Amino acid sequence: MTHDFGTALKHLRREAGYQSAYAFFHKNGGAPVFGFRYNQYLYLERGQSLPRPKTFIQIGRMLRLASGRSRVGDYTLAYFKSLLGTEAYKNFVSPLLSQTSAASARLPMAAAIDKAREGRRRHLNPRQAAVIKENFANYWTWKVFTNDQKDWGEQEVARLLGIPQNESRKALDALCRVKLIKKRSGNPERYFCPLAGSMFIYPPDPRGSHLAADYNKLVDYWRQMESKKGNFLYRNTVNFRASEAEITSYIPYLNQALFGAEMFSTLEPKPDSALFIVETNVRKMFPF
Repeated sequence: MTHDFGTALKHLRREAGYQSAYAFFHKNGGAPVFGFRYNQYLYLERGQSLPRPKTFIQIGRMLRLASGRSRVGDYTLAYFKSLLGTEAYKNFVSPLLSQTSAASARLPMAAAIDKAREGRRRHLNPRQAAVIKENFANYWTWKVFTNDQKDWGEQEVARLLGIPQNESRKALDALCRVKLIKKRSGNPERYFCPLAGSMFIYPPDPRGSHLAADYNKLVDYWRQMESKKGNFLYRNTVNFRASEAEITSYIPYLNQALFGAEMFSTLEPKPDSALFIVETNVRKMFPF
């Protein structure tokens, strides 16, 4: 018997930028993270089995479904339809959805933004992500290479980032070892990133947080660089009491605005170009 959940999972996995089940399973950490072997994951996509609730939630996080309500809906409803069977779903679940189906429609610009980003997505594996976040020099060297198409040498990287040359040398070697950058053929002292301009996706935090793993470490890198070479451009905040479920439903609108800022990205230097960090936060302070 084929479950609708398997079809939905395969579709959402491809939509998330993973063209194969193998890539999705292994780029997200493999058996140690999933808690089962690759062939058992294939059973899910083939509709031969359904995940337990804990696994269902974990896979949903790996697919980054929180960025779009329609994807969350497709994933969840397919699961319940497969779990309960068509007849029970039709009689007991479908009536509950009829009054709210309009609310799950795609946001006006979401489809266009997703399409524009689709071809640029590249998924990092856990080892690559660990090397990038290992230290300040690795992180910012990686950011330089992913936002510029030209070749760089260790002295230029050191000068730009304000770090000792031996640190830039170590960073370049570390990024080369995990195949994130390459040495230029015929000139091994020059390095380049063949995927510059791509949108690199870090493996999700296996603990289930919406934040990237080691998020506080990244914030520290941002603050260090900002105090060394940059400045804070804009901040605005509001605070209010609200339902957590209702405010969570607003997150896709925030994502739409955030990702829309990428229209200004460029790989070519301009008179006033700089590297920017644009971040959106929703913080829960205390139950009230």
